[in-house]
Amino acid sequence: MEHNVGIFSFTVKNRDIAEVADDLDRHSGIMVRVGLHCSPSAHKLIGTFPQGTIRASIGYYSTEKEAKYLVRSLRDTCAVSDERCIVIFPSTYFALRAERAVQDAGIPSRMIPVPRTISPDCNMGMEASIHQGNHLKMILETENIEFNLVIPSGNPR
Repeated sequence: MEHNVGIFSFTVKNRDIAEVADDLDRHSGIMVRVGLHCSPSAHKLIGTFPQGTIRASIGYYSTEKEAKYLVRSLRDTCAVSDERCIVIFPSTYFALRAERAVQDAGIPSRMIPVPRTISPDCNMGMEASIHQGNHLKMILETENIEFNLVIPSGNPR
């Protein structure tokens, strides 16, 4: 067969697949799909369930230049620091409001108990890529959600 169409799925070690896809789109203009791709059983078999994989495709009309751009963009995206930040909220009420607002904005994040080394209180925090820090602050301020501080997390995922 002279002309092939290629679809490939992959993950990036220690990176959330949605964050990688978002980085590719924002920084390189490359759109990929993430998830289980209608194949949860296959993902269970290869060990990528429940997160899934990133799927990219090279089509019939894709050029060699575009394929090389994809590879270069993937290298650049994967080389980005995986530093994390933690946003601390004064109460569970604000943490839950923040979780919804940030999810609605499509920013990958997760709720965590605030480490005792940061605060002796039993508060909830939000961990996200440090590259999303300014975007997080803007969303929280726009939604009038109180937060105490945003600090770099010393432990990458």
